[in-house]
Amino acid sequence: MLTLYLETSTRTASIALSQDDQIVAEQSWDAIQGSAAGLTTRLDQLLSSNGLKPNQIARVVVSRGPGSFTGLRIGITTAKSLSFALGIPVIGLNSLQVAGWPSIAIAEQCHCNLVRVIVDAQRGELFCLDWSFQHGQWSATEIAILSRTEWLTQCRSQQIVTGPAAARLQPETLPTDCHLAPTELWTPSASSMCGFLRWLGSRRPDPDTAISLLPEYGRPSAAEEKRIQLI
Repeated sequence: MLTLYLETSTRTASIALSQDDQIVAEQSWDAIQGSAAGLTTRLDQLLSSNGLKPNQIARVVVSRGPGSFTGLRIGITTAKSLSFALGIPVIGLNSLQVAGWPSIAIAEQCHCNLVRVIVDAQRGELFCLDWSFQHGQWSATEIAILSRTEWLTQCRSQQIVTGPAAARLQPETLPTDCHLAPTELWTPSASSMCGFLRWLGSRRPDPDTAISLLPEYGRPSAAEEKRIQLI
């Protein structure tokens, strides 16, 4: 099965193709400089360079957020369009869950039972999600929005911290034995979405449809909040 992965929730956008859960091609770019709006063009290039055509795609997996409002809109719209046009299933993944998954292996090596994922939510706040090991398996909490100070007060030893917003942390601000994950693991990617689904196994989410798939922005945009205040 040829699967297309779209990750546009952060400033590093990426797309990938897998055949039977093995990545065969991937491309990433700076969405700020290169614009996530070039997603369709990059997808056409990725397919053609590997001798493939759009009608060979059997499934689309896309990041549904939270993250960049613009990036998520472009990624979700592209996924829905392909799902509708090709009549194929689409799966939406939580970007914080994907961002945290690669660090679970690090946590297990360090005998830590908590992986903390943080993404910039703007306005001095963070989108926060924890992967915790309980009752023999890893499970994710619901997403919370916290100030940086609030989040830091919850940090304890024997934890792994990851996610794009980890770049703004200084190691000395963290408790002893609370470790930052390697920098290459902080940002979710299209290829890590493939690994995440494979790791989930029977727990992977059910497919959405082109109609039911919606982004998870995590909060209203500044413009939407302003309109709400005026009502």
